[in-house]
Amino acid sequence: MKMFFFEKKNQKTFELRRTPPDRLSPILKSFLLLFFKKEVLPSFPHPLIYLDAVVFALALWLVAPMPVSFAGGGADDLLFVLHANAILDGHWLGKFDQVTLIKGPFYPLFLAGAALLHLPIQLATEIPALLGALLASRVAGLLMQRRWVASLCFAAVALNPAPLSAVATLLYREPLYAGLLLLTLALGARAWLLPAGVVWSALLGLSFAAFWLTREEGLLIVPPLALLAAWRVGNDLCHGWRFAARRAPRLLLVPALAAAAPWLLVAEINRIDYGVFRTSDYKAPPVLAAYSALTRIRHDHWLATVPIPRDAFARAYAVSPAARMLAPNLEGPGRDFWTHASCRDEPFAGCNDIEAGWIMWALRGAVTAAGQYGSAKQADKFFKRLAGEVNAACDAGTIPCVGRRSSLLPPLQARDVPLIARDILDVAWDTARLGPTVPGAIPTLVPPSAYRPYQRVTPGSVISPPQALATPQTLGLPAPQRAVATLLARAMPLITIPCLPAALLWAVWRVASDLRRRHVSALTAFVAVLAGAVVLRIVFLGVMKAILFLMQFRYESPAFPLVLLLSAMFIAHAAGWTTSSFLPALRRVTKFVHSTPG
Repeated sequence: MKMFFFEKKNQKTFELRRTPPDRLSPILKSFLLLFFKKEVLPSFPHPLIYLDAVVFALALWLVAPMPVSFAGGGADDLLFVLHANAILDGHWLGKFDQVTLIKGPFYPLFLAGAALLHLPIQLATEIPALLGALLASRVAGLLMQRRWVASLCFAAVALNPAPLSAVATLLYREPLYAGLLLLTLALGARAWLLPAGVVWSALLGLSFAAFWLTREEGLLIVPPLALLAAWRVGNDLCHGWRFAARRAPRLLLVPALAAAAPWLLVAEINRIDYGVFRTSDYKAPPVLAAYSALTRIRHDHWLATVPIPRDAFARAYAVSPAARMLAPNLEGPGRDFWTHASCRDEPFAGCNDIEAGWIMWALRGAVTAAGQYGSAKQADKFFKRLAGEVNAACDAGTIPCVGRRSSLLPPLQARDVPLIARDILDVAWDTARLGPTVPGAIPTLVPPSAYRPYQRVTPGSVISPPQALATPQTLGLPAPQRAVATLLARAMPLITIPCLPAALLWAVWRVASDLRRRHVSALTAFVAVLAGAVVLRIVFLGVMKAILFLMQFRYESPAFPLVLLLSAMFIAHAAGWTTSSFLPALRRVTKFVHSTPG
């Protein structure tokens, strides 16, 4: 396949096509350039597109019979299901309480949309992941200028074994979040590393908005996208600031507006229904201020996994009337309930207090029991009062505290550093071996009488049997899909375990080489973004595991598509290097040996 260029307004844009420009009629070429602002040339489908279609169909075939498990978790699947039912009834997220705005609304909207389309939820969740895989692999193929690279990358990512795991049968947002992460990064690369029109920029903004409204993890998505945008702006500035200024609205303003529009719409709906202009109140300023104030209080015996122990609450009760209102629910049976939940789900050595993964839920429950969560504004007022009273006592020295802070993370101690380093290595190992992924399903835990809200948002889906009726034959995938899933779960780690560290070193080498030449290529930027996103998630989850809660497979799985894509690109690079460098050298050596007399 040849690469044809077409120059327009002193700017070269290109697409890999098989039909040369001189075979197009002038009228057709003018029509294409009028709408696409670049050379778009018709061509016959590449033979490898049929292989991509087979892989796409295989991925859907594997996921289609995946059952859905009803766990009844009030903070997870049941919360999303109730919100989706409220949306279907036209009541937005339903009646306001302490958990109405604690999580983003996109996953309930996604559940409701799939229900309206009568699309099985497992298939609906897989579609964004496959679209992201298709686009990311296409970008990789274009940047590496090899069509087979695109097919290799797509096969690697599309056959990710994580969606076939037992955890994926629960109605959690992480499978959708993983697909949206890959899709957003792929759209960023397509919009900013390759010639693209305004449509790609708008799609990037919408995908980012869906990602953000699913889970607000800016640390894991904003730096990679900022790196892609910086590369685009830097390249444009090489053509002069006027050229860069002309392109900035399309490249930067359009994605920003497309991302802001859904966020503003959701925030405005929440303002109308609940009186607060925000999409989620998990990190709302009043809540964050109260939590940060309580975590300022010094502990008698520091334990990173327990940010607000009994002695810290006791000091808060002594100086804050607002804190004393929480005592009836945070002490006695209330504390025993949350401590039991912590030690059951997130056990750790010496578990006898409310662990970090549960303290926010316990705090909200106590505020509700105190009658302060009647509305969002009432709760905001109470959290501000609690923060003000505790901070005033800390600043006056009435109780021992650390300095003022604003974070959901507890204050770090020097003794936490070795623990964090160890847990980062543990998460890196789990990420490299993809879990490990265990194909199967989780039995349904809710009683049949509670099925109705679940069944309403999962039409056409296979329901996992109750625990009493679950057997290896009735639980999980049918035999053909189970055999393929088991094969993928065993084979893929054999590729990613050696390839991930090698790919990360390859990314470092490319960046260092390009910086030395003072020219960073688009391929280097893409590889650096993928590697950076994987490393960011490993470090983030390692810190979370060390000081907040024990890690679960569902939190690690969103990095798996990026690991598979990066590994496939490294394999393609190694194969290309072998073909272009090693084999010719081997042929020369062989020729020399054969030409030597005797």
